[in-house]
Amino acid sequence: MQLLLAKGEILSLDNHRTTVVYCLDGLLWLTRPGDSRDHLLRPGQQFSLKTSARVVVMALETGRLELRSAAGNHALRLFRLPSVTAR
Repeated sequence: MQLLLAKGEILSLDNHRTTVVYCLDGLLWLTRPGDSRDHLLRPGQQFSLKTSARVVVMALETGRLELRSAAGNHALRLFRLPSVTAR
């Protein structure tokens, strides 16, 4: 599944066990509750989600991402949140 995120748009991924996020265009920021590390993805980079904890993806630049789930994992839930604008 491919998604286009406008700059500042936020995507929340729930129930994503064994999903891989591929950055196709733009600059994406990933964060997870309880994880002190944040992750930046540039075109061609990927991040494997190996637990089912929520992951938040924000487009720091307009970008396109692809989500790939392991076979049989069809319960991925996506939530688009309002864009965040810098003040």
